[in-house]
Amino acid sequence: MTLRRPIRTAGCLILFVLAAAAFSNAAIRLKVTAELANIRQKPSISSTIIRQIPEGAIIEAASKSGEWYLVSLEPDDAGTTSGYVHESLVLPLDAAAVPEKKERIIERVAPQKPKPAETIETNRREPPAKKPVEEPPAGEPETVKTTNAPPLRPALVLGGTGLFAKVGDLNHGAQGLADLYAFQLNAAGDREVPPLHWTLPVGAELIIPLSARLALSAGMEYYGASRESIVAYGQTDKFTVTPEFRVIPVKIGLVYYPASFLYCRLGAMLAFAKASYSYRFEHDEFWQEWSGQATALGLGIFGGVGVELPLGSSLAFLLEVSGQYAAIKGFEGTGTLQDSTLAEPVVEAGRLYAYDGKPTALNVFPLVYIRSKRPTEGGVANARQAELDLLGMALRAGIKIKF
Repeated sequence: MTLRRPIRTAGCLILFVLAAAAFSNAAIRLKVTAELANIRQKPSISSTIIRQIPEGAIIEAASKSGEWYLVSLEPDDAGTTSGYVHESLVLPLDAAAVPEKKERIIERVAPQKPKPAETIETNRREPPAKKPVEEPPAGEPETVKTTNAPPLRPALVLGGTGLFAKVGDLNHGAQGLADLYAFQLNAAGDREVPPLHWTLPVGAELIIPLSARLALSAGMEYYGASRESIVAYGQTDKFTVTPEFRVIPVKIGLVYYPASFLYCRLGAMLAFAKASYSYRFEHDEFWQEWSGQATALGLGIFGGVGVELPLGSSLAFLLEVSGQYAAIKGFEGTGTLQDSTLAEPVVEAGRLYAYDGKPTALNVFPLVYIRSKRPTEGGVANARQAELDLLGMALRAGIKIKF
C-alpha cells in the first residue's frame, strides 16, 4: 500500500504535464475579416507595419496578449518571422483556449515586403484598411455618370404676344389714295397716313410630349389691327381712311428642349384672314365713301426660342422671341360705293386688288379696292391680287400649366 500511492501521484503528475504541453502547443486559427489586415512589429497601433494580409486568408497565432495575436510569418529579407495583428481585423475559427505564449505555428502566410510606417492613429481600436482605388485600364475612357433631364409633361400654354408685322398693300392703298386726292386738289401740307404694324395676339397652345426632350404643339391665336386717320386739304376738304385686318392662325409644330429651362420651336400655320377698308372724302356738302371687306385662307411658317421659368411643380412662366412669315392672297368679298348724290349704294362682289393709279405718266399712286375683275381700264397699271403680308417678329409671354 505504501508503494502504490507514490506511483499514483507520479502518474497524475505526468498526465498533467502532458496535457499542459498539448494545450500549450495548440495553435489559434484566425480568418482575416478586413480588406487588408496590418501585421505590426509590436502589439501597438503606432508600431511599424511589416506585412499586410488580404481578406479571407487563414493564419495561425501562437498566443494572445490583451487585444493582440502573435502570428508567425515566412521569413523576409530582414529575417522577420513573427508579428502582431489586432483582434478587430481577424476572427478565431475554433473555440480552443488562447495561450499567452507561442509554442508552435502550423500554417504560415506567404511573405510580403514591409511597407513604410503609417501615421500614428489616435483611436485605440484600429479601423479596417480601405481598399485601394482601381485605376481604369490605359486607353479606356472613364465612365461619367449623367443625370437624365426630367420627362416632359402634357401642358396648356396661355399667353399674349406683341407682334410687329409688315402688313403691306392695305397700308400702301390708304397712303396712296390720300396722296391721289392731294394731287387732284393741288393741296399742300401733311398727308401722312400712319401705317398698321403693331398688334397684340392672344392665344392658347397644347403641348403633347413625344420624348424626353421633344414635344408636339398645337394652338390657335387671334389678332388684328385698325386705325382711323384724317387728312385735311384746306378748310373744306377732308379725307378719312380706316384700313383693318383680322387674323386667326392655327399653328402646329415641334418643340425641342436642349435644357429643362430652354426650348426652341418650329412649325407651320394655317391663317384665316379678313381685310377691310373704309375711304370717305368730304368737300363742302358733298361726300363720297368706299368700303369693302374680304376674307382669305393662307399658309405660313413660324419659329422661336424661349425660356421656361418654374413657378411651382405644375406652373411655369414662358418668355419667347419668335418670327413668322405668311403672305396671304386671294381675298374675296364685296365692296360698296356711296355718295351724297346716289339714291342707292352700288355693291360690287369680287376680289381685293392692288394696282397703281396713274393720272399722268409721271405720277403713280398705289390703290386697293374690291373689284369684280382685274382692273384694266385707262390710268391703271400693275394690277394684281392684294396681299396681307404677315412677315414679322413677336415677343410672347405666357403661363404654362402642366398636367
